[in-house]
Amino acid sequence: MFNTELLADVMLLLMVLAIVVALCAVAWATIVALRKRGGGVAKAENRVPARRIVVATLAGTVLLALLTFLLGSSAPMSINGKTFADSFWLRAADMFIVTCGILLLAGGIVYAYSELRNKK
Repeated sequence: MFNTELLADVMLLLMVLAIVVALCAVAWATIVALRKRGGGVAKAENRVPARRIVVATLAGTVLLALLTFLLGSSAPMSINGKTFADSFWLRAADMFIVTCGILLLAGGIVYAYSELRNKK
C-alpha cells in the first residue's frame, strides 16, 4: 500500500530541512541581537539581571542535555525489521526527546506561575 522506504526518506529530508531552518533562525536572531545591543547582553536592564539570566539559561540547558545524554538508553531497537544498535545515536535521540520534554514542561510551569502571580 505505502512505500515505507520513500516515506522514511521524505521524513528524514523534512527533519534535516527543519533543523537547517531552525539553525538559520537562531543564527539570524543572534546576529540581530548582537547588532542591536552593541556586541553583548547588558548586565542589567530595568533592574533585571539580563546577563545572569542568559548565562543561567544556557548553562542549565547544556547541563540538562549532557545529563539526559548520560542517562539515556542505549538498548538496541528494532525499526522496520532492522536492528539499530549504535549507542551514540540512541543516546542522542533519547537526549533530544527527554530534554525537549523537560524544557516544555518547565516552560508551561513558569507560564502558569506567571499567570497566577499576575492575577493576584
